[in-house]
Amino acid sequence: MYSPEEIKNKVLQFAASNSSIRAVVLNGSRANDLIKEDSFQDYDVLFAVNDFEDFIKDSSWTHLFGEKLIEQQPETFSFGEKTENFFSYLIMYKQGFRIDFAIVPVEKISQFKDSLTKVWLDKDGIFENQPKSSDQDYWIKKPNEKWFQEVCNEFWWVSTYVAKGLARNEIPYAIYHHEVILRPMLMQMIEWKIGIENSFEISSGKIGKFYPKYLSETFYSDFLKTYANSNPENIWNSLLLMTEIFSKTARFVAAEMGFEYLSVEEENVVGYLNKVKKSK
Repeated sequence: MYSPEEIKNKVLQFAASNSSIRAVVLNGSRANDLIKEDSFQDYDVLFAVNDFEDFIKDSSWTHLFGEKLIEQQPETFSFGEKTENFFSYLIMYKQGFRIDFAIVPVEKISQFKDSLTKVWLDKDGIFENQPKSSDQDYWIKKPNEKWFQEVCNEFWWVSTYVAKGLARNEIPYAIYHHEVILRPMLMQMIEWKIGIENSFEISSGKIGKFYPKYLSETFYSDFLKTYANSNPENIWNSLLLMTEIFSKTARFVAAEMGFEYLSVEEENVVGYLNKVKKSK
C-alpha cells in the first residue's frame, strides 16, 4: 500500500515528464480538509492537457501507477450521461488504492473548476487565482416554494404507487418506486432540514453520508428503519414510517421557510394507504 504522499509523487513525476499535461489538480473528498482521510477514498486527479484526443487514445500510461484490479472508462459506455471535452479512467489498483483520472483540454478547464480543488502542478499559471479548497459548491441549496411544493407532491403521489405494487404483490415494482423515486424526495426534505439548521452553509455528503453528524440519534435511527427488505409487510411498515418522517420534516421546513404546506394531500394519501393496507 502506497502512502498518499507516495501516490501524489508518482502522479507528479508522470505529469512533470509529459509535455501535454499542463496542470494537475486534486478534487473530491481528499481535497476536503473537513473529511478525515481513510484508505477507501479515491484520488480524484484531473489532468489539463494540450493534446486531448491523442492523450485518451493511448491508455498505457495508466499502468505506471500499479497493477490494475479493475477499470472503467465511462465515456466509452453505451449507457450513462456523457460530458463534452471530458474523459475519465476510473482505476482500482491491486496495491490497494483507487485513482479516478479526469482528462480535459486546457482551453476548456474553466468548465470543470470546482471549489474542492487542491493544485498539485500548474505549469502555466492556469490556477493562479484558485481559492482555498472548500466544499462550498456542495452546500445544500435553499429551496424556493415551488421546488418545495413539487417535492411534497411527488412524495405523496408516488406513495400510492408503492401501495399499488404491494396490493398486487408486484414486489419489484413496489421496491422500485419506494427506493428510486420516493426515497430521494424524503432525503431532499431531510437535506433542507439540515440546511435550515446550519444556515445552508454545509454539505450533508453524497447520498446522506454525513446524516449521523447533523441528525439526532433518534431521527437517524428512524430514517434507517425505512430501509426494508423484500418482505411485503416490512415494505408497508417502511412506507408508513417514511410518510411520518416526511410529514414531520416537511412541516418543519415549511414553517421555517414561510411556505404553505398542503396538508390535504398528506391526509388524502395517508387515508388511501391505510385503506389499501387494510384491504389486503
